[in-house]
Amino acid sequence: MRYRAVLVTDAGGCVARQLTVSLLNAGHAVRGTLDSSEDPDRLKTILSQYAPVGALDYVQADFSADAGWARAMEGMDAVIIPASPLPAVVGHNRTGLVQGAVSAILRVLNIARASGLTRIIVASSTSAIVGGHIRDAEAGTRFNPFTEADWSDIASGRLSAGQEARTRAELAVWDFAMSFEEMEVSVVNAGKVFGPVIGEAAPGGGTGLIRRLMAGEYRDLPRIGFEGIDVRDLADLYMRVLGNDLSIGNRYVATAGFLWLEDVAQLLSTEFQDHAGRICRRTAPDFVLRLRAMFDGSASRALPDLGHYAPCSPARAWQDLGWRPRSATDAVRSTAQSLIAAGLVVKAPEAVS
Repeated sequence: MRYRAVLVTDAGGCVARQLTVSLLNAGHAVRGTLDSSEDPDRLKTILSQYAPVGALDYVQADFSADAGWARAMEGMDAVIIPASPLPAVVGHNRTGLVQGAVSAILRVLNIARASGLTRIIVASSTSAIVGGHIRDAEAGTRFNPFTEADWSDIASGRLSAGQEARTRAELAVWDFAMSFEEMEVSVVNAGKVFGPVIGEAAPGGGTGLIRRLMAGEYRDLPRIGFEGIDVRDLADLYMRVLGNDLSIGNRYVATAGFLWLEDVAQLLSTEFQDHAGRICRRTAPDFVLRLRAMFDGSASRALPDLGHYAPCSPARAWQDLGWRPRSATDAVRSTAQSLIAAGLVVKAPEAVS
């Protein structure tokens, strides 16, 4: 095993939890970074239900500061950054979000290089691939899938702040890799992450989306869609990237099918009848969302994706690494099942006996 000891950043996140379980079960030693608000003993107890944790330890390190990172990298053979390190609080400051994302990723890369660690696997997103391109309301929907050769169009003026931050952060990763030839960098561009939860449900991502739908928190649905991926398959792809040097210098799209939000709501309503009464299935006209966005910052974040059909092809991961994910609809289904089993969503009132 070439990379026996692996550092996993932001180890309390949903992808990092699943990745840590996969690494431990494969015989790796894992060190995770946590911020000061997270309890390492509690997290280790949660993960012990899924994997042996004798080779797991945690250190405190935050993407916003240098402290703790050199200690975190001592004795490690590789670093995996399984979630884009976007600043947690920047308000509506696009510049702050972009600069924070770029500086956070470069901080870790530079400290890794200074520590003699050259194998780095970085999370990006399909947001760095599909953003800013022509959408159906303007000149027809694009049907050819996006691939690793595509980049979000920063110059278009159509990117959300998050899309721009993820795109510029990934560009900074590749600039870094080209500047230091000894660095062995791979990037995973994941879609929206679904799948079973380990411990409590994350507030964002695909899990948070399903929880909000099933809790009845939507009054109507924006006309948006996204590529989906199951967290278990995403962790598997990270493992395959780590174990195959063919992946060095490559991006990998990690997706399993494009889903419209209204179709997700319909699937949940049909298959989880006890919760159907809470699930909104009404799609709002685009002009309503645009008007709402003038007064509601959360609504404005959906505007760049309205009506945007953006399928992506994971063919490179299939061909290079033999990766075969389950379907995005199966990932959505397993998310709902997991949330129900964990008691994190409740039945609609009319379904309660």
